Amino acid sequence: MHLSANAEEKLAAPSVLESQHGSVRPLAAEDLERVAALFLTKFRRRRRHLLDRAIAETAAYMREIYLDPAGHSGESNALVQINRQGRLGGFLGVLKARYELDGAPLNAAIIGPLMADPGTDDGSAGPQLLRALHQGEFDLQLTDSANRTSLAFARPMKYQLLPVHCLGWTYVFRPAAMAAAALHRKWPGLPHLVLDPFARAFDALAKRRFEPPVQHSSSHRTHREPINAVQFAEELPTLLSGYALRPSWKDGELPRLLALAAEKRADGPLHFGGIYDETGKMLGCYAFYGQAGDMANLLQIQAFGSHWG
Repeated sequence: MHLSANAEEKLAAPSVLESQHGSVRPLAAEDLERVAALFLTKFRRRRRHLLDRAIAETAAYMREIYLDPAGHSGESNALVQINRQGRLGGFLGVLKARYELDGAPLNAAIIGPLMADPGTDDGSAGPQLLRALHQGEFDLQLTDSANRTSLAFARPMKYQLLPVHCLGWTYVFRPAAMAAAALHRKWPGLPHLVLDPFARAFDALAKRRFEPPVQHSSSHRTHREPINAVQFAEELPTLLSGYALRPSWKDGELPRLLALAAEKRADGPLHFGGIYDETGKMLGCYAFYGQAGDMANLLQIQAFGSHWG
């Protein structure tokens, strides 16, 4: 799901917003370890003896994203909610971005993780954080996913669900291998020799029995090639140039974002690829996390408008 909101007026929000439930203010360096611990609790599972290291690594990554972005000055755009007892109640990750709409510049907020600590939050942290963001100076606010809880918070503030523009999908190439991988994640001690041979045999049989042969059109001879992050950063703006609403990156900004994305290793290394026609012209490109024998998680896919099919 995608959520978006347009700011009807640009208003400079105060640095700290007070309410009867606590206060919302920009993320500060002293918040990072608590926010990292909350993130790992909500979105990642870590064994107890690895938790301290994971907190330190996550805090360092969040510092680079939210506190030390290139060209950033002043307070962070990410927000924390502090309850009346002075404890962290919630966090909203926000990245400032530049967009264009028919050539007109827009000040955009890319919304990241929205999370609350059930031990300190009374249910007010989520709405309070979104309300503080909504009162800011952004023309456009976007997030690439929203669960039902955050959607319930956002809709009264005129956020819109954009399912038509959502590219969230799943395609299973090897169903038995996927099921085996899910079991291994749930029970890490399960021996691979128990399930993997049966999964490979089942998938091979299913492919022969049910998967139709790929039909290549002679009028559209294309091929794919691996590319690197530099090539991806050079080509992506060109592929987006025909869209009325599109990101507007400054020199060096997109390569830096890709370098940050490559630091995420939970889903495997980051790969890039391009699709070319028979003359060598790029028709599209993609980036995904993954490794052989595992699941691939798509980060970005883009093509010229006429070549999506």
